[in-house]
Amino acid sequence: MHSVLKSDVSNTLQQYFEIKAVLPLGLTALMQSRLQTNTVSFSGLVSEDLELFSGKRTSRELFEKIIRFSDNGSLAYNIFLTQISNLERFCGDYLSHKQVGQTGTLGQILNAMKAHTSDPENSEIVIMNEILERRNCLIHNHGLANQKYVTASQSPHLPSQWRSATLGQSLTMISDYILYASESIVRYSQQFTI
Repeated sequence: MHSVLKSDVSNTLQQYFEIKAVLPLGLTALMQSRLQTNTVSFSGLVSEDLELFSGKRTSRELFEKIIRFSDNGSLAYNIFLTQISNLERFCGDYLSHKQVGQTGTLGQILNAMKAHTSDPENSEIVIMNEILERRNCLIHNHGLANQKYVTASQSPHLPSQWRSATLGQSLTMISDYILYASESIVRYSQQFTI
């Protein structure tokens, strides 16, 4: 099971960095081609709910929006949530194999996983708690740190760059955090053997 999770996490990261690498190249070519009106229409190509591509945009506006999308915006956020989904699938499969059959919130599932470790307060579990609380803030608190996240981020087990959260701080998604979370998920899974 660990090898499947490791493969899923690696594949997700590979896709993320491939997208990040290709977007600027495609946009550069688009900007160099400069259509007659200096605008590019993407209406109808994707869902109208996706503001990024809807309507007419100048090449520069489109370039700036896509770079924001790939660097600190929706792309990073969605990749992070995909990694959390990979973790949740691993935990569900593991608990099913152990015939525990735990369902519920991700927090409840991670708590059920603690029963299958020799040290339920080991550093990987503490780190996973910070990742869980960040996810909860992103989903339920408009990306702002709440008290539970601030407390979780105070652990000395965390790398120093992730230990300085303050109440109400915006928790943006950046490549460094996605790498940290992805590596932590893989390390976390290694302690659960079948």
